[in-house]
Amino acid sequence: MATVGGAAGVAAPHAVKALTKALAAFGRNRQWELAVDRLSTAVLGGEAVDAIVFSAAIGACARGHAPRAALALLRDAQARGLRPGVDAFSAAVTGHERARSWAQALALFWEMCRSGLQPDIVSINAATSACEKGHLWKEAVSLLRGSAAGGAQLRPDVVTYSAAISACEKAAAWAAAVALFGELRGASVQENVIAFNATISACSRGQHWERCLALLSDAPRRALRPDAVSFNAAASGCERGARWASALAVEEEMRQQNISPSIVTLNTLISACSKGSYWELSLGLLGEMHGRRLEPDAISFNCAIGAAEAGGQPQVAFGLLGRMRARWLRPDAVSWTSAIGACSSGHAWDSAVQLLSDLQSAELRPNELTYNATITACERAGIWDLTLALLEGMSQAGLVPSQDTHFIVLSALLGTGQAPRALEFYRAAVERGSVQPWHSEEPGVLDFHKFPAEAAKVAVRAALLDALAAGELGRMTFVVGRGKHSEGDPVLRGAVQEVLRGEFGLECRVDYSNPGRIHTTGKRLLRLLPERPRVLRRRGACAHAHAHTDDGAAPGAAAPLAEEGRRRAVATAGTK
Repeated sequence: MATVGGAAGVAAPHAVKALTKALAAFGRNRQWELAVDRLSTAVLGGEAVDAIVFSAAIGACARGHAPRAALALLRDAQARGLRPGVDAFSAAVTGHERARSWAQALALFWEMCRSGLQPDIVSINAATSACEKGHLWKEAVSLLRGSAAGGAQLRPDVVTYSAAISACEKAAAWAAAVALFGELRGASVQENVIAFNATISACSRGQHWERCLALLSDAPRRALRPDAVSFNAAASGCERGARWASALAVEEEMRQQNISPSIVTLNTLISACSKGSYWELSLGLLGEMHGRRLEPDAISFNCAIGAAEAGGQPQVAFGLLGRMRARWLRPDAVSWTSAIGACSSGHAWDSAVQLLSDLQSAELRPNELTYNATITACERAGIWDLTLALLEGMSQAGLVPSQDTHFIVLSALLGTGQAPRALEFYRAAVERGSVQPWHSEEPGVLDFHKFPAEAAKVAVRAALLDALAAGELGRMTFVVGRGKHSEGDPVLRGAVQEVLRGEFGLECRVDYSNPGRIHTTGKRLLRLLPERPRVLRRRGACAHAHAHTDDGAAPGAAAPLAEEGRRRAVATAGTK
């Protein structure tokens, strides 16, 4: 063992041993500053120190939650020509993992491996926990598998499995979490409630509420006693799956086990009932909190307002906002947006607009969801001019209206008989890039994924009218969804065919190799124009000297009559 300082001979080992014991004692008492001071005094005084001494000091820093000091000592030892061992690296990795410096913890772990040191189970557990904090579930599972292949000394324990399962939980990798939890008995590892809870939480995040309930019911067979975290995770899984009755059943079982539901439990139940549109039940749960000696928080009220939104109860939402203020709870953007959504569902557009104004007066910044809820309220009431004003207000507030926002406004225009205005609004949105119907990699292809049916109809009209006006009568393809990568019937096919055949009299062909696509051609588009035979005869034999479309129609053939064709098509489409 290499040493630094001190006289050679028998005195040095005794001095090193005594110093190591002193530093370890400081570590047990979490007195890392004293450990660092004692080591500094030893080095400056010329006392003999070796890698074991530094390991003890690094361990003291790790126990005292001083990862930077631990790393500094590790680098100091390396600079002095000492070779820190597994204990030193393990302590440094553990210190950084506990401080949530997961990237540095993993960097030190891999440095240890590259230096030829064999990791111990302590360092593997710390690295696995670091993966969990960094949401690196695959790396966590890989570390567990590596330790399992490393022999009896590296056999993963319940800490290893719990950390790996927690990493899967954070990433909603529920299948991997369930598989790891199922391995515990086969690996002769005692199951504990930490791994159990992490598995239920993983299933909850993955929206597999049935798995949550199955695990909960299986706890007695595994000799596990579920705690509040177990029941809350299962209730949350039911809430995510919109299973309000199952969530209430979990809470009932919780009380039968003499575990008091917390504010987290009640908030989960209120949210679950809101997803089932049982707003009265949500309000009842909110009212029960006082009797259970629980104080509702902002989340409680936001969940209840969400229930009022789902039930289309604007007056209930207003009352809840008032109760929040009475309890000195400040409504946030979620509160206001849900209340505005309740106005939208309850056809109270004027109240929605007033709430938006109140939100801004409260010095809160409305977000896109807030504006969308307000615009939807006006759209459902047929106040199309106000939807346009609100859209402009979004831009002035520094928000970029999304494609969905434009579709709401478009629906308002179409629903009030403003077809020409809707067409111009759509064209302007495409020009700005707010709506993007054209396929980025395939010219002449309109991609209607995420388009509602009425918006797709407007897009077809605009594309055909613009092609007629420009005389660019080439092949057009419309992607209507449910193609070769999907199942079922294309959801937009009928809407697109209605415009092509019913409004423009165009024949179109379904691509049966990919039924999510409809084609029409330049030759068919030419039939929309009057005097087509005369135009083609005038061009005569010269037509063969020009570039042709996919059907053989020259690109500029329809230009002299394009405007007339456009007027004819507009007259047809304007009646729709």
